Amino acid sequence: MSGLTGARPRVARWSDLAHAHKLVFPFPIYYFCHAGWGAGYVSGGYGDVLAVPVVLALTANLLAIVGGAALNATVDFRTDSHNRGKERIARAVIRLGPRNVLAWSAVEIALSLLLAAFSTLLTGNLDTVAAVTLMIALGLLYDLEPVRLKRRGFLNPVALGLSAGLLPAVAIASAVTAHIPAAVWLVFAGLGVLVGARALWWSFPDRHGDLATGMRTPTVRYGTGATGLITAVAAAVGLGLLGWGVWWRYGPAWMVLAVVVGGVFLVPVIAVLCRSGKHQPDAALLRRHHLLLAALADVVLVALPFLA
Repeated sequence: MSGLTGARPRVARWSDLAHAHKLVFPFPIYYFCHAGWGAGYVSGGYGDVLAVPVVLALTANLLAIVGGAALNATVDFRTDSHNRGKERIARAVIRLGPRNVLAWSAVEIALSLLLAAFSTLLTGNLDTVAAVTLMIALGLLYDLEPVRLKRRGFLNPVALGLSAGLLPAVAIASAVTAHIPAAVWLVFAGLGVLVGARALWWSFPDRHGDLATGMRTPTVRYGTGATGLITAVAAAVGLGLLGWGVWWRYGPAWMVLAVVVGGVFLVPVIAVLCRSGKHQPDAALLRRHHLLLAALADVVLVALPFLA
C-alpha cells in the first residue's frame, strides 16, 4: 500500500472525487445511458421524457449508480491497488478518506430514494420507487459482507446486469407509463443480460488483484477462457432478446441496428478467446477503447426509439 501514497500528494483534489465515483471519461456517458435508456421505449415523444416525474426518476437512477460506484470504490480500494489502470481509484479513496467517500455514497443513495419516492407520488406508480430500491439493495449486497455478491461467481454479473441494466430501465419507464408492453420487457431483459455480459468482460483485467485479495470472481474461479466463452454466450442471449423486442416494436431494420451496435464489445472478447486468455488488457485500456465503444453503442440504443 505504501506504493500508493509515497509518490503522490496527500491533499485531496476535485479529480479525486471524480475518480472515487468512477466519473472519468467515458463512464459519465455510460451512466447517463443506463439511467435513461428505459424512457424512450415507452414514450410517445420528447415531451413525455421531459416530464417532471421522468426527470426525477432519471436523477434518482443516476444518483443510485454513482453512489453505488463510490461505495464499490471504497470497499475495493485494496483490490484496485493491485490492478493496472485502477490504482488511481485507490489513491483517490485514500486521499479523500474511505469514511468520507462512504459518507458521500450514503448521501447520494438517500437522495436517490427520496427522488424516486417523489416521482412515484406524482405518478401513483409504485414501480419506480420499487425498482430504485431494488437497485440500491443489490448494490449493497454486491459490495458488503456477509453476502458480498462480487465474490460469489456468476451471481456477480447477474447482480450487475439487474442493478445497472434492467432495473434502471424499469424505474424510468414506470415514470412514463403504468403499462410496459411485452416487446419493451424483452428489450429491457436484453439490456440487462448485455450489461451482465459486459461486467464479466470488465472483470478480466481485475483478475490479478482479485487473486491477490482472495476475491472469488468468475475469472478467478473458472479462468479467463471459460469466463470469456460464457461472456460471449451471455452476450448472444442478450442480443437475441434485445433484437426480438426491437423487431416486435419497431421492425427488422431497427433490430439489425440494435443488434450490431449492442454486439460491438464482443470483438475484444473474441480476440481474448483467440489468444487463449493471454495478455489481458488493463483497466485503463478497457476504459479508453473498449468501454468507449460500449458507451457509444449505448448512446445509439438510447436514441433508437426516438429515431424509429
